[in-house]
Order: sequence, then structure tokens, then C-alpha cells
Amino acid sequence: MSKKINTATQKTVIAVDVRNHGESPHASSHTYPDLASDVSSLITKLSIKQAVIIGHSMGGRTAMVLALSEPPKVSRLVVVDISPVSTAGILNNFFPKLMDTMKTVDFKNINNVVNARTVARDKLVASGVVDADSTGFILMNIGVKQDKSIGWLCNIDVLKRHFTDIASFPSEMIGKQYAGPTLFIGGDKSNYIPPDDIIGIKKIFPNAELEYVKDVGHNVHTEGPVEFLRLLKDFFQQRYKDLRVAIPIYLTVIQNVKIITYLYLGTIRVMLLNTLRTSCTFQICPKILSISFPRYVTTSTSYAETVDLAYSSYESTDDETSTRPPVVILHGLLGSKNNWNSMSKAIHKSTGRKVIGIDARNHGDSKHSPQHTYLHMAHDVMKLLKKLEISKVSLLGHSMGGRTAMVLSLLCSDLVSSLIVVDISPVKTSPQIFSMVNLFDAMAAVSIRSGIAMSKARKLADEQLKGVTTDVNLRNFLITNLIQTNTGSYSWRVNIPALKDNFQQNIASFPTTLKGLQYCGPTLFIGGSLSDYIGKNDLPEMQEYFPLAELQFIEGAGHWVHSQKPEKFLDMVCSFLQEK
Repeated sequence: MSKKINTATQKTVIAVDVRNHGESPHASSHTYPDLASDVSSLITKLSIKQAVIIGHSMGGRTAMVLALSEPPKVSRLVVVDISPVSTAGILNNFFPKLMDTMKTVDFKNINNVVNARTVARDKLVASGVVDADSTGFILMNIGVKQDKSIGWLCNIDVLKRHFTDIASFPSEMIGKQYAGPTLFIGGDKSNYIPPDDIIGIKKIFPNAELEYVKDVGHNVHTEGPVEFLRLLKDFFQQRYKDLRVAIPIYLTVIQNVKIITYLYLGTIRVMLLNTLRTSCTFQICPKILSISFPRYVTTSTSYAETVDLAYSSYESTDDETSTRPPVVILHGLLGSKNNWNSMSKAIHKSTGRKVIGIDARNHGDSKHSPQHTYLHMAHDVMKLLKKLEISKVSLLGHSMGGRTAMVLSLLCSDLVSSLIVVDISPVKTSPQIFSMVNLFDAMAAVSIRSGIAMSKARKLADEQLKGVTTDVNLRNFLITNLIQTNTGSYSWRVNIPALKDNFQQNIASFPTTLKGLQYCGPTLFIGGSLSDYIGKNDLPEMQEYFPLAELQFIEGAGHWVHSQKPEKFLDMVCSFLQEK
């Protein structure tokens, strides 16, 4: 939704994890004045004079308190399915039971997030608190914590202790008013904003309007995204024309939504760790920079037409700028930079280096193209690094991204300080890779009717993909590419036709035209012991391309080494980066 708001308004969108949620620090208190103060500090830190504040549920009440406490900072206010006047009964009944059940989930001996979410889902459904289709927003709170353990990212103990503060609008706001443009959006199947509340709402927000989205419940923005976005566009563009001074800040915090907003040049991700009273982790999407670059990037070996790539950058503003090269991560076929989100953060935290995750062409949020070769992908990365004025990087690539990283190192060795290649070889191709053609066909054949909720769409896609693979983890991985368009229809984020057309000739094998080239910098190949993508005896031939190459295997891991054995993978990568 942040991405759609950005596209619709052409304004930077900042998505915030509030205290005790997501990646922001935990704190012992959790009141609306606390939350509003945190957001105010963030706005000040970013030198933003005024912002549009959009808040859902608890985030909506946070937004209201900020507008009432510091109205000059809020140019307009959007509150999604929560009222300052009344409290829905479900809020008092459902969430305490939910948090009690969440506390009973045992994450011991679980070594990856996918399995942890499966265990938690089964526990939640068995408790009767929620049904299977409603667990999505809860399970998003499961991830890798700072101590590297897997568990709930939200601070359940503090949230439960302060639930009375969360369940009602703070009484100290009585008598205050915010006179700026205000829009309340409710779901017509939800009871969080009764129609009669508008009378009391206007006493606090005299210019407030109340709109309802039909046939949706509390999570209006996910259940009815098309109508929700239309209401926002009308509110921003038709009624109020002074958008030039405002930046939308999106607070969705009852459910831990980590929405990253991308636009070709992608996202700058910043973590404020010490400077705020209670700091927030936030994500910023800049508009496309109006800088002119050549259509072609040339090297002594080839030239290729390039596309603009989306990227995420992980760095800490309170750390001293690292003098070591940033780590650039390139994902595999049908993946995206989002698949590497947790690992990117972990590498940044462990090494102190800036980490940049990139979406390859025809993947994620990057542009599509009919061409998809390793030379094209390498030149795309070169163009992005030139645009970012980065002269030296450590490359880390998995599978297709590993081959892209190898090609880039061979073509432009002066750009690469070190190279890590994950479970892919320049000298052989696993027979398993050729099954990808069946996956392309199966994905292209998936049919989902427009307008249904994303949770139902994912379920339908999963059912249709069962015919081609019984591996639930693989199906879940593929379904991360499912998106809903602004018209409500569903499609794949990846460019299936281009990938299928290029697969046999340009993706399945390493380009033979690079024989004779060498990258003589530090190189580490990491394989999964259960995978056949790197042969145990491949090292001598690898060293014809990469003379300093080392080869290590992680026991018990298959092709997706980084997600199947994340702790061992992180230790291996960080040790190599520290030494080299």
C-alpha cells in the first residue's frame, strides 16, 4: 500500500515500525503520547516541516494524538478504522486472548522463520482464537530477533501490560482540537467506527469526514485496497492542493507491516538507534533522481542495454560511516531482495557495513525487459553502482545472483573487493534447475478472479501450484511473487515470459564467452551439503576463473542455504568479510 500511495501521489512515503513492534526497539511503556512523541522525534530528525499522517487502528490513534499535540507538524490526517470516541468490543475481547495464545507458542529448536510461522499458525488455529485465513497479519510478527533467536518481534509482555492504554483514546486529549483536513476511513463490516461517532469526532476534528469501504472489515487497506486507495487519492489530490509541502507517513502497527516503498532507484533504509528518545526504524522511498546517465554501459568485453534496478539499503545513521566497501546482495531466480531482508540486516549489524539488496531485472520492483542474460544483469548492477557513486563493493550472490556476481567480477574486477557465491557453480549445472520450465508454465496457468482478498488469492494460487510441486516451501516462495494491481486483478511480479524464453540458453548455464577471464580477489563459494548445485570436486575448475577461491559446505542445507541454515551461513559470511 505504501508503494501504491507513492505511485498515486508521487510523494515520498515513510513507513514506520513503532516501539515494541517490528524492528524498532522495545520499551517498558506503551501509551499513545509515547508513540506520538516517537513519531514527532522522527519527523524532527528527518527535517520534515509537515507531513500527511496515515494511521491504522493503534497507528490511527497515535496519528490523532500527534495531530492534537503538535498540529503544525501535520498537514492532514487519515485515520483508518479506529475511533477516538468509542472502542469496539472486539478490541477488548479479542486481543487479550490473542496475546495470551501468542505467549504459548514454543519456538525452541526451530531454525527458520517459515517453520516457526507454521508452528504458530497451527497453535493459533487450534486455540480457536482465529481461523487459518486470518493468521497472516499475526504471523508477520515472527522473525529473527537481535539475539539471533526466532520468535515474536513484538513485545507481547509490554503490550499486554499496557493494553488498557491501547484500548481507549487518552483522556488527556479531551478539549484539544486539530482543525486540519481529516479523513476517517472505516470498513462497513467493522464496528470500530460506528456511524454515530462522527458527531463526537467532529468535536475533536472539526473538518473531519467519514467514509466507508464496502464489504470489508477492520483491515480496510488490505481487504479493499482499490477503494481505499481511491479515497486517499481523492482526499490528497481533489480536495487539498498543497501537497508540495507534505510527505505521507504511514503507521500501521497493530499488524507488523514492514512496507518498503520502491521506485526504480529504490529504497533508502535508515535505522535511528540512539538519537531518538525511543527510536524508530523507518523506510524512505525517494522519487526517481533526475540525473542523466548513458543508455548503455560498456566494458572491454561487451555492451548491454540496461534497466533501472530497485534496491534496499541497510545502514545506521548513528554509526560512523564505514570505510569498508558496502555489501551488495543479488538474489536468485524468481526471488527478490525481500527474501534477503532479514539476512541483509543481520550482515549489516554484524559487520557494520552498509548492505544493498538489489532486485534483478524482471524480478521484484525492477523494470521488465525481454532480454535476460548474465551480461545484461551484470551491466544493470554496474549502472546502479555508478549512479550511487560507489567505486568498490563486496558482492554476495545466490544461484542466478551468484552467476551475475561472478560475471560482474570477471568483467570489472577493479569494482569488486571480494566475492561470495552461494550454491551455484561456473563449471556445472544441476539437473534440478531444468525443472524450472515446469514452474514457469504452472505459474503462467494460475488463474485468480479479481477483487478477492490477498489471503484468499494466495490460497488459490497454492492449490493450483500443487500439481507441479508438492514442496510447500517452494510454493510459498513462488507465491511471494503474487501481487494485486490497482484494478484489483492479480498477476505475477516476475516477468514469466521473458524468464521462460531466456531460460535454456541464457540462465541455466554459465556464459562460455567469459573463458580466459579471471577475478583474482578474495572469493568464497558456499554450498549446501544436500544440494548438487556445486560439485564437491568443482574447486579446481572454479579456480581457473577465480584463482583465490575457497569452497565450503554447510551441513544439512540444500539450495537455499541462507534460509535453511541462517546462523551458520551468517557466521561464515561475516567471518569471510571481516578477514578479507
